[in-house]
Amino acid sequence: MADGDQGARQSGAIVSPDTRWMTYTEAAAFLGMKPESVRRRARRENWPRQPGNDGRTRLGVPGNLTPEPVGSGAPPGTGDNHSAFAALAEALRHAEQRAETLAADLAAAREAQARAAGEAAELRERAEAAQARATAAEGRAEAAERRASEAVAVLGRLGEMLRQVQQQRATEAEAAAAELQAARTRAKEADQAAEEADRRARIAEAQLDHLRQLRAATAEDDALDLEELKAARARAAEAEERVTEAMRQTEEAQRRADEAERRAAAATERLDNLQRDRLAQAQATADAARTAVQEAEKRQPLWRRIFGRKKAAASPGT
Repeated sequence: MADGDQGARQSGAIVSPDTRWMTYTEAAAFLGMKPESVRRRARRENWPRQPGNDGRTRLGVPGNLTPEPVGSGAPPGTGDNHSAFAALAEALRHAEQRAETLAADLAAAREAQARAAGEAAELRERAEAAQARATAAEGRAEAAERRASEAVAVLGRLGEMLRQVQQQRATEAEAAAAELQAARTRAKEADQAAEEADRRARIAEAQLDHLRQLRAATAEDDALDLEELKAARARAAEAEERVTEAMRQTEEAQRRADEAERRAAAATERLDNLQRDRLAQAQATADAARTAVQEAEKRQPLWRRIFGRKKAAASPGT
């Protein structure tokens, strides 16, 4: 029946749910007409037709037609006109229903089109907003990359400054060591001079004792002893001065050695403080740059993060 409905619709005939499918003989008996009259009326009113399973053609009789009673006194042709008007009315009713259906379908289509246009506009707005967010994220990522590059440059400069400070520290340490060695040498020389002055003083005292013994033994040699005594005393005074000078030089050398050690300790402390401060600053800069890069990566779209990882994995030297 579905194939028949399709064939009837393709031929322009109207098929309603109450259409009765009959052979021409059955339709003639149902309508109280001759088969030839049924055939003419079917062509005139464009009733649907379809082949049956038995090879006989089936005629779609409209459901609003009622069977004609046998032996009715209706004049010839009256039933045909009535049926024609009824078929026309039914066709008009179907046409109106079809028009209403088409109007409803058109309204629904327009409404769907309006909804689709609204959804398309919303999707465009969302796409533009997503593009704006992606652009902003790319800007933040580029800024983070610049900050990371600057941090790397700062670390490089700090490393160079650290090497320079280390070289300066080594130079100052060498100078302090040389000055300390010189002070020790001068102290040693002062000790040797003091020992020599002490030896000369002992010699002078021995000579003075000897002169005193000679004075006691020989009175006539008083004048000579007096001169020798003066000379011995002068030599003793000179020895004492040399001892005093040697002690002063020793103290000066010790003071210089202490000053050199103090300067070396102060330079070491300044260097250590400078290294700690610069390393802390470099670490803070590196941490800030790393945090900024991570934050920028989190704000990037998923496809960009995946593409970035693949690109980093495919790049040489990684």
